[in-house]
Amino acid sequence: MGALPWAAMAQKRGTIYRIGIVGLSPTSEIEGAQPRSPQTAMFLRAMSQMGYTYGEHYVTLAHGVAGNPLGMEGLVHELVRQRPDVIVATGPALQALKRATSKIPIVMTAALDPVEMGLVPNLVQPGGNLTGLSLQASDVTSKRLQLLKEVAPGPGAVAVVWNQSSMAIGVPLRTRLRRAVGSCPRLRSKTRRSGSARLRGLLRRAAAAFWCLLLRYCSHARRKSPMSSAD
Repeated sequence: MGALPWAAMAQKRGTIYRIGIVGLSPTSEIEGAQPRSPQTAMFLRAMSQMGYTYGEHYVTLAHGVAGNPLGMEGLVHELVRQRPDVIVATGPALQALKRATSKIPIVMTAALDPVEMGLVPNLVQPGGNLTGLSLQASDVTSKRLQLLKEVAPGPGAVAVVWNQSSMAIGVPLRTRLRRAVGSCPRLRSKTRRSGSARLRGLLRRAAAAFWCLLLRYCSHARRKSPMSSAD
């Protein structure tokens, strides 16, 4: 069924559908017809382009944890009790939603790996009440490490930073890194917990290393460029 006929049907019946939105931003940034969150604003703009008007055809029930994934479980249960018609979510909310409901349709906006996270049995026939987009992180992690070793060959350490409290990210990420290390024999894997002070230091070093790597890559690409040879 197309977008505009569906909108016309909803208007005729006087039905205003309720779309639950779960995000890591504060609720104030993802709620209402003009949310401050760029991702939520883009979603509502796409709905408008398909013929759905906020307040006339649908409204949103926004719930955000303000960057604290530890509060996700309670937030998700609160949203499910409101019984929205559909829920749009990403990240750590997905596993909590799968545990909380098997009836409300859930649209994943960007799941790292739905199969590895236990959200769906496979991507071809996900079944159940979850559907949406996959980042296919398992397929690209090893390739990223291989490309990194090609750009910056030689011995060295690769640091990966994530929120240890977010099981939706941490567990599948560790699994993917172990697989990727197996495809790159010279790489070794080590997991270490860090406090905020050490983390800030690691991030500063990572930022500096990134710019050094980018400059090296640009220099290498320029030397191989035909225009550079012509000069």
